[in-house]
Order: sequence, then C-alpha cells, then structure tokens
Amino acid sequence: MKRFLPLLLVSLILASCNKIVYNDTRSFNNSTWMRFEPETFEFSVKNIEKCYNIVATVKIDTTLYKGFDFPLVVDMQNDQGEHRNFYAQIPLFNKQGLRTGEIVDSYQIVSSNIKEYFFFNTSGKQTMAIKQGTHKYDLNGVVNFGLKVEQANMKLPK
Repeated sequence: MKRFLPLLLVSLILASCNKIVYNDTRSFNNSTWMRFEPETFEFSVKNIEKCYNIVATVKIDTTLYKGFDFPLVVDMQNDQGEHRNFYAQIPLFNKQGLRTGEIVDSYQIVSSNIKEYFFFNTSGKQTMAIKQGTHKYDLNGVVNFGLKVEQANMKLPK
C-alpha cells in the first residue's frame, strides 16, 4: 500500500497536466496516401487566449518510403469560413544522417511540431485538411498519420 499511494499521486498530477485538445490517427489502405485525398480532422477550440502546438505523427515503412523528410500541405478552416494555409515537414533523419523517432522492425514513427505557439482567431469548430506534399500521386509506405493539438505554455498578453 505504501508504494501504491505515491504512484496514485503522481498519476493524478500527470493527468491534471494533460492539455491535449485533440488527438486522432488515420490508417491508409495498402500503406498508400493519395496526393489529392486529404485527411480531414475536426476539433473544437474553446480558449483563444491560449496558444497551441500542432503535432503531426507519421508511421512509415522504411522499405517503401525513401524520403529524407515528409512534406505536408495544411489547409485550416474555422467555422466562420476563414482559411489559413501552410506547408510543413516532418524530418525523418537528423543532421548526422540517422533516422529520428522510434524504429520498430522496418517501421519508423516520427512526431514533429508542425506549428508551435499557434493562436486560433476564433473559438469553436476548426477543420484541418492535410495532404501529403510529395510529387508522387500514390505515396507508398505511409502506414498511418496522426494529428494532435495541445495547449502550449504561453498565452496572449492582455
């Protein structure tokens, strides 16, 4: 019982620090992401005085995908119709030429901030349509793609 109480306390503290607004992962048929078929993620933002980190995670089969990074094209839209577009890249190798992230057999799982300290203009429903940004129509080797929106440790000055 003496060991259980500290573990419970630590678990409660960590759970209360959870600032994740949204987290979802999509899998692809035959590990293929079609270029003009975006993955669409919808979530709600309640507090526009806080800023957010937008984190993308990709799981690739390294025997099929040979790229040095993973480019993305992102179209964000709020429920009032305002669009914001940007490009992002998930680095798959570090400066020394070694693979980043977690390696399991022939799979590589990499998470990267695609927007840091991002402010949403309006509260409410947000939609992110994300496309793979390579020149290939059928991008083989992409097992799944995930998006996480989490509250960052910064807020707007008043």
